[in-house]
Amino acid sequence: MCNERRCCVNEAALNQVKFYFPNLFSITCFSHVIDNSGKKFQFRILDTFIRHWNSMFSQSPAVRLAWKTKTGKAMRTASTTRWWSKWEVVNQVHDYFGDVEPFIRGIEDLAPALRAH
Repeated sequence: MCNERRCCVNEAALNQVKFYFPNLFSITCFSHVIDNSGKKFQFRILDTFIRHWNSMFSQSPAVRLAWKTKTGKAMRTASTTRWWSKWEVVNQVHDYFGDVEPFIRGIEDLAPALRAH
């Protein structure tokens, strides 16, 4: 049976193989364990910032272009299906931390509603 701690595809594959290996037992995917435990931590300010940061980049091609022009690198975006992608965004913001505030101040006309957040 699938649940949030196990991958349904893995469970289906194990059920097929159990015919040949009846003593086989299922373990939870280590990556999913880490992801699920990370959901228990709360970083309200960072989560709010990253949510608005992602919105700004996902809704404005002009903002994406301005960031790439300033830093030479495209900003990553988070995806609900790629659960590690939020970390990729946070890590990239960390790596370019000195560019973040000047960038936000310099894009007043590109995404005013999103920038205000």
